[in-house]
Amino acid sequence: MRKFLLFITLSIAMLVSGQNYNYLGTYSSNGTPNYLENPGDNVSVSTLELIDNSLPGTFDIPTYFPHYLTSNYDYDIHVNQTTDVYVTFVEDNVGFRNTLGFFTYDVNNPPTSPPADEEVTIIFPNASRLGFGGGLEIGDKVKIGTFNAGTVISFVLLSNGWNGSEVTYGHWQLYSNPNLNSGTDPTLKQQTVLLKDDASSLIVLGYEDLHRDHTDCQSDSDFNDVIFYVSASEYSNLTTTNITSASISSDVYSSNLGGFESNGDLPMAIAEKNMVRLKENNELDKKEIQPTFNLNAYKATNNLAAYFPETGMYDLEEGRISTSSDPINYSNATDVFSLDYYLYGERVLAGFVTTTDARIYDHSKHTCDRLNRSELIDVRTVLVNGHNMVFSIIKRDNGYIEYTLSFSVKKGDVENTLYSFWNISDYPEGDYINFQIWGKTMGQVANLVNHITNKLAEEKALVSNFAENTIPTVIVSSAAYKNEKLVLDIINTSGTKEVRVEASLREAEQNNHYSMKLPIRLSGNYYETIEIATGFIFDAGFSLINDENNTKDNFYVADGTWGIDFATDQSSLNSYVVYEQEEALNTAIYQVERGVSLSGNTKGTFNLFRYLLPGDLSLNTKDFDGIQLLMKNDHPVMISLVPSNINDWEDRWVYTALENTEETLVSIKFNQFHNQHGMNPGSIDDIRMVMFSADGTEEHPITFNLTVNNLALHNSAALSVDTFEVTTKEAFNYPNPFTESTTFSIPKASESVHLEVYDILGRTVYHKTLKTLSDRKSVRYDAIETTMGIYFYKITDDKNNTYKGKFMIID
Repeated sequence: MRKFLLFITLSIAMLVSGQNYNYLGTYSSNGTPNYLENPGDNVSVSTLELIDNSLPGTFDIPTYFPHYLTSNYDYDIHVNQTTDVYVTFVEDNVGFRNTLGFFTYDVNNPPTSPPADEEVTIIFPNASRLGFGGGLEIGDKVKIGTFNAGTVISFVLLSNGWNGSEVTYGHWQLYSNPNLNSGTDPTLKQQTVLLKDDASSLIVLGYEDLHRDHTDCQSDSDFNDVIFYVSASEYSNLTTTNITSASISSDVYSSNLGGFESNGDLPMAIAEKNMVRLKENNELDKKEIQPTFNLNAYKATNNLAAYFPETGMYDLEEGRISTSSDPINYSNATDVFSLDYYLYGERVLAGFVTTTDARIYDHSKHTCDRLNRSELIDVRTVLVNGHNMVFSIIKRDNGYIEYTLSFSVKKGDVENTLYSFWNISDYPEGDYINFQIWGKTMGQVANLVNHITNKLAEEKALVSNFAENTIPTVIVSSAAYKNEKLVLDIINTSGTKEVRVEASLREAEQNNHYSMKLPIRLSGNYYETIEIATGFIFDAGFSLINDENNTKDNFYVADGTWGIDFATDQSSLNSYVVYEQEEALNTAIYQVERGVSLSGNTKGTFNLFRYLLPGDLSLNTKDFDGIQLLMKNDHPVMISLVPSNINDWEDRWVYTALENTEETLVSIKFNQFHNQHGMNPGSIDDIRMVMFSADGTEEHPITFNLTVNNLALHNSAALSVDTFEVTTKEAFNYPNPFTESTTFSIPKASESVHLEVYDILGRTVYHKTLKTLSDRKSVRYDAIETTMGIYFYKITDDKNNTYKGKFMIID
């Protein structure tokens, strides 16, 4: 070591006179710039906490935050519009007196070798704190220049470059661009991390000041030896889409709520399951009713427990059992185990594992979460403990940020194979152990995955099977269906201009699925929102296919579900029909799609229910003061409103509607409902479910008939019989959907009509004058040259009357 230091000293002595860096101005005797901005930045406590959580000095980045280094994020600052750029000093945590500089290059001409001295401009000659070898204080800020679009700003740290009076080359020149750093191991060339904090409009720059690939020193790879952040006069003028976020959540969802609603196989069964959860209210998603996890105790009762530690990355976390039997009862899981980890009372980590036979677990977290209106912020591959895995960052509907890792281990005779793909269909057949891990920081998640993979490797040799192009470059960040329209928020990392959509849809809970295929034009922008006219649907499974690189993103969307709930020893079902929505919705109120007709017998309670939104979501009802519906019922019906925060099933809000022998508009204000104690809330903040209950007794069993249509939430100003006036369609076609041909009918006789057909993008795909059939009110349309999809039509008769509508062509 002494020889090495002597060599460094001699080398610097020989080279000092040769360095020819540029400076932004003069500096003091201890290397503090005389060109600091006045005032500097007042760095908030929340920013410091964010940095400390993202770059904790006691944890090495490759192990605990591997996505910083292995997920292809940007390492330089990209300017997209002319802007002033600033660099602010935050802290240094080492004894070295480092020097920070920068240089620029054109985005289309990245450097292949380190810059010449005269291309480098020094920002902080001595990036050391006051009292620790320098004169900088937190918030000291330097304007490094005004830069035009297409400019890339790259940094260089001269490790221990300040010699007490001037800047030298230091021990090493460490570049933010890893391609410019020396060394033979490509995994050790990265010396910096960039982390964005959109809330504060800044980009954190963390440096490792020891050469990570140098044999004569030992880097701790914590990347917090010296920390700065970059800001701009307009933050949006810096491209941040390919910089990972430093954001952390205040909490995460329980693993007890691990979803299995990623396809359309089980919506009614899952709705019934959710009903049971609500009524029994004994699920283990709350800490106070979760048993403490003791590894030795649980290994004897569940083999899957052996993969989990009792605590988390800080050794302070408390593990609690959250296992639900639902995945066994409602999915292809043969066994299940799940844990929640708490730190100071806050849930920071969740683990969910299942075993399956013949194929992997049928339901992926990112698909279930998007159904529940979560937003997919980012998806990448990451190297964890030597295994490539798919990781994603998800923003839940309540604002929680979750870092997630999912992988499945295929069991083998000699060795087990770890797979991690985006789409379930990409996994080979076999018996699997399936893991879904999510937490408030990547550190918590990676720590748990490291533990799990080590345990797997102790059992049997564990190898990885990773395919390139497993991550789609065009993904659906979020998706929502309402009122004949699917709205997709797209992330397009490849600048793709066209994708294909293939879908399997159905119009009501009891209907069969039909297919739809159509091309979608994109702008090529990173973020984009598109709308697809679907007609009224209950649910649909979609594939967004990018033929440029043969990738696809599968996702599932649904409306809220109609369902029934009864005890078979007390009730029986005679008929139950969910009707397709045909008439246009009234946009002046919040109208629920589809209606129901039901008949049955009961000597107990028979429930008909409607979830207002899919999955576990609740509808915000603060802008409404009541409900209304068209109802026909030959026995009194109890109508219940079930909010999201109900702790006791009997505390739901109820109202009893008397018999209506004819279909009648029933309007009920929220303040007419009451709970089991007779109390009235006056207002209700959200509603998860509306339920209709017919009650009989052993002594007086009943046979009942119930029809519910046009269920809606309203504000009093909207209450009117006119709300539900039905306009008869002036033209229609049958069959619809159809495969090859359909017949259009119009209300007035005409010798001929002119038929125009448009696709969902407004392009004319057919226009022709056709002679009507013998009734003079019908015309046949043969879709010979029209592909599958949704289309709009306009018919003009010989009196110049026009009629409009839409149809769908299917397989």
